[in-house]
Amino acid sequence: MNKSEKSRISALTMAALLTAARLFSLSLYMPHGGENAAITALTAAGLCLLKLPIMTAAALLGRHFGENRAFSAATAALSAVMVIICTNAFAEMTAETYPERCTRLTTFIVLLCICVYVASMGLAGTARTASLMLAGFALVCTPVLIEMRGSMLSDRLDPLSYKPVREITLTAAGLLRLFPEPVMLAGLIGRTDGSPSRAVKPFLIADALVSGSFFLMCGSVTGRFFGQSGYAFYTLAGNTHGAFIDRANGVFMFFSSSFAIITVSALMMTFWRSAEMIRQKRPREETAKAQ
Repeated sequence: MNKSEKSRISALTMAALLTAARLFSLSLYMPHGGENAAITALTAAGLCLLKLPIMTAAALLGRHFGENRAFSAATAALSAVMVIICTNAFAEMTAETYPERCTRLTTFIVLLCICVYVASMGLAGTARTASLMLAGFALVCTPVLIEMRGSMLSDRLDPLSYKPVREITLTAAGLLRLFPEPVMLAGLIGRTDGSPSRAVKPFLIADALVSGSFFLMCGSVTGRFFGQSGYAFYTLAGNTHGAFIDRANGVFMFFSSSFAIITVSALMMTFWRSAEMIRQKRPREETAKAQ
């Protein structure tokens, strides 16, 4: 057994890793014009029902076909594409949010370099870091969000829509624009102990609760201007005013960057493991042909 195979994690730790990836995606969510925050919250929670069979299938396929050469090749290709997409999305966000501090290309290159180093440290350390970051996010952001209660008004939330089907479809497409979790799960479930359901179910419960609450808070702050608010994560941070902290943009940026590093690093490890399965399979096939 090689060194990478000795680095195993529990199913709950995998759930934490997937939740960190979901928070990364949420931090980059930009609503479309005229989007209704209440409908977005309901759609985000409802999508978890659709994600359940997708994530379950990804886990089962990874568990049973993880050493299959064709499956490993597909996983490697998908993880490589997701690395580029996620890194580019984060670089685009930073260039738009802080145009005077960094360029898109600089952020893209720096993030890739950091993630290569983090991924080289192994899955167990990255997954434990994800768990710690989730705990830190809850501890730090809870008092920050409590101080926003003066800016939140429930009457700004209105689930009414004249075109509900179009609204839900556009919102669902936006929420699934960054959805790296199935690829991560399919590629790394082979290094996860315990039943796949013990990773999938806690992740989806956390996804529904966090996503629904996040968009409800955004809507209660921005009201009918939610669709024109830009990146919802930073709009929420910019409306923080209180004794604990004033304008939590820096705090939110720290967690968004951390979750970006965790997500891209996990995708890189997915790619490396899939590539390793392909390399290990080839000598066996050549030996079998020779015999």
